[in-house]
This record gives sequence, structure tokens and C-alpha cells, in this order.
Amino acid sequence: MKEVSFIIDGDKEGGSSIRSGSTAKRTDSAGLRDIPPALTVGKHKQPKELKKGAHTTRNVLTVVFLLLVFTLAYAYLFVINPVFVSKPDVERPDTPALPGDVSLGAGQDASGPGGSEESSQAAQEELDEVVENFEPEPEHVDYLLNEIDAYKLHEPPLGDEIPVMEVHITDDNTYFAVQVVDNQIETTEGRADNPDLIIHGSKLTILQLLNEENIMESIGSYAESGAVWVEPLKPESELAAKGYLAIYTAIV
Repeated sequence: MKEVSFIIDGDKEGGSSIRSGSTAKRTDSAGLRDIPPALTVGKHKQPKELKKGAHTTRNVLTVVFLLLVFTLAYAYLFVINPVFVSKPDVERPDTPALPGDVSLGAGQDASGPGGSEESSQAAQEELDEVVENFEPEPEHVDYLLNEIDAYKLHEPPLGDEIPVMEVHITDDNTYFAVQVVDNQIETTEGRADNPDLIIHGSKLTILQLLNEENIMESIGSYAESGAVWVEPLKPESELAAKGYLAIYTAIV
């Protein structure tokens, strides 16, 4: 094996030379004179065009982000669940009073708390008579739907199809057709043409709700008990575009 020796000599200028065998390369005191430029280490400045391009990209992304946030906020506040719509003043219609001292809640019986079996039976019979004689009218439906924010329904942003739904009285199988035009609820007797959804409930449920102090706060418990339920007939995207989240928030 050939032995290679390295000899470092100083010179008068403070530089040094490195020799290997008969070959020697001279460098200056910093050791950088003969190093190729490509191997030198230093901070390279980015071209102005690259800096300008990066700055422009950040600006574009910021604008796109702000537009996205604005669009989502607008869609929720003005389309999906409008919050800046004034509630129409709909007068509570004449409604038969429920038997006194009868705790109905969201149930389907008229059992009074702590009452005897005979008194409970008498109260149930009185309630049954009130329900049998009660005939729901369009004004009852108008009032109920207005109280659960159905007036917030509207045409979709990219269409002119007005919101249409049905209210189905289950025990006597009657229907009411409902449409919302300019935040006004319009109800007529009979089936609706191509409704978006159907709200089901009995005459007893209608009476119970009409006798509630706050329908919006109470209707959720009726939905949980199955006394009232919603049957969607259109895709969720269409319902959302018309603002049906307002009703779903109250009932579902």
C-alpha cells in the first residue's frame, strides 16, 4: 500500500500550502481562494420576481378565505336559518279550553296528579268530548306554524319555488295545504301540490299546543314523545335552501 503524506508549510504572507506527494495546491489564509465558486457557502438573495409572486399568492389566499367566510355566514344567517326576519303578528285563534286541573304535558292521557280513578275517568271523558268537538281551521294552523318560525321560509336563492308543506291531522285524516309567501303563512284546507314536507299530529296534539304558553319551547317535548313528527319529501339540500332549518330546530 502506497503511503501518502501531507505536509503543511507556512509562507511569508501568512498563507499555507498543502502537498500530497509531489502535488501541492496553494490557498490563502482563509482557505477559500482555490475552492470553486459553486462550493462556497453563503446567503443567496431571492430574485425580486419570486418575492413578489409569493406576496401575491398570500394576498389571493387571504381574499379567498375572507370570501368563503362571508359566503358561509351569509348562507346561514339569510338562507339556511334567517335571523333578521321580523315575526308577523298573528292573533291566537279561539280555541276550546282543556279541562281544568288536568296535566297533559305532551302525553295522550288526562290523568290528574293525585286524583282518584273515578275523577281521572271523568276528566278523560271530558277531554275526549272537547277533542271530538274541536274542528281545526286554517287559522289554527297559521298560528301554530307562525309560532315555530315557519314564517322564515323563503324561495331558494337560485330559484323561484315557494315553500309548500302539508299539515296532516291523523285521527280524522284531514289535510291543510300551507305555503309561505313573503314571510306570510297562507293555509287552505285540502292537499298541497308537491309539498316539501308533511307535519303529522292529532287533534289532541293541536289542542295541547294551542293551549301552551310558549309553543316554541314546548313543541320539542311533543316531538320526542311522538305526538308530532315531520316527514320530509324533498332532498335535504332543497329544504335547507328554503330555510326549513327553522322548523327542524323547533320540532326535530
